[in-house]
Amino acid sequence: MKKLLLVSVGSLVAVSVGMMGCSSDSSDGSGGTGGQGGTQIGGAGGQGAQGGSGNTGNTSSGGTGNGGAGGTAGTGAGGSGGSVVQTELGATCQSDTDCGGGEFTCLTADNADGGIARGMCTKNCTSDAECGASGHCSSNDGTTQGLCYEACTYGEPAGATELDPNKCHGRNDLGCFPDTDANGDLDFTRSNCVPLCRNDEDCGPSYCNPASGICEATEPTGLDFNSPCSCTTDCSTDDPCKSFCLGGTNGGMGTCTELCVNGDITSPGACGSSNTGAQDGTCLLGLNFTQDGAPEATVGDALGACAQLCDCEGECRSGNCWSLDELFQQAGACQQLYGRDGVCFDFDPMGSSILSACSGTGGTGGTGGGAGTGGTGGTTGGTGGTTGGTGGTAN
Repeated sequence: MKKLLLVSVGSLVAVSVGMMGCSSDSSDGSGGTGGQGGTQIGGAGGQGAQGGSGNTGNTSSGGTGNGGAGGTAGTGAGGSGGSVVQTELGATCQSDTDCGGGEFTCLTADNADGGIARGMCTKNCTSDAECGASGHCSSNDGTTQGLCYEACTYGEPAGATELDPNKCHGRNDLGCFPDTDANGDLDFTRSNCVPLCRNDEDCGPSYCNPASGICEATEPTGLDFNSPCSCTTDCSTDDPCKSFCLGGTNGGMGTCTELCVNGDITSPGACGSSNTGAQDGTCLLGLNFTQDGAPEATVGDALGACAQLCDCEGECRSGNCWSLDELFQQAGACQQLYGRDGVCFDFDPMGSSILSACSGTGGTGGTGGGAGTGGTGGTTGGTGGTTGGTGGTAN
């Protein structure tokens, strides 16, 4: 499987978090249910009366009864919301049997050529027709030769902050993202549910590559999430981060962040964090995508970016540490879910306040050195020389 080159990232904007909250039992933001047809298909017409018997001696036969005409089928518009009808394509799986035992197979996380976190039902393809009514065949490089992906409508429903169970199977590791045309530009008329691994644990025994969204056998290189970063130009060729550097173009100082699925805020493990314990980040930023000659795409329930989590003012790489409890109006729920009290924003999220400044206790001073030991006295004087030699013998 070819790596998915997911981003041409424009500006970042705050997502409207509304009243969703941090609790894991919050309601799903489901797409609307299709409307019922106007009227049911008409019932069968009544059977015609049987013809009368012929008179005696006449050759006429009894008339044949005609069936009544059936009623006209009613029409009705389907409801809005959701995406195309979901099949096994794109579903979570552990083996081929989880994919309905039909045309799709399970691509797991430990596939040698690149796997998908928690598995995905798919198959190799060369045309859309091979992927059924609910899929696209794509390698995300402008060609239709690669894998089948579940189709989706980018940016619908607009402003969503909860996962839609009727879109991309409601998965928090599949993001609806525009395909790429032959010129390398984003094609907003054709979007796919592409893999977006959340952490190494979901990819085990492989590693999650946050730049490609897939699981790889080799650990990716680059700076981790929330590291300071800087690019000499636009970061398209010299991005030092494992995923991408936000705000570090043209030599400026930015922060490494990662892509995520908007609405993925009710389960731990997003943004490279562990599936248990205190979290490093969560998906609370939205993305605007642009392409040459086209207006900005609508920010909906497609992809977002990770925001750093914090406990007190002074911990943030960028911006201030805002209270999660006040943001979601659910006291204690965010601490229970994230193990954190705040989120880092460089804007005012409205309805939240900045947490108190971090404080710490100074270290204890070191112990003074002991007194030195006095020197030893010098040695005594040397011994005198020997006596003179014996005189010579007389001739």
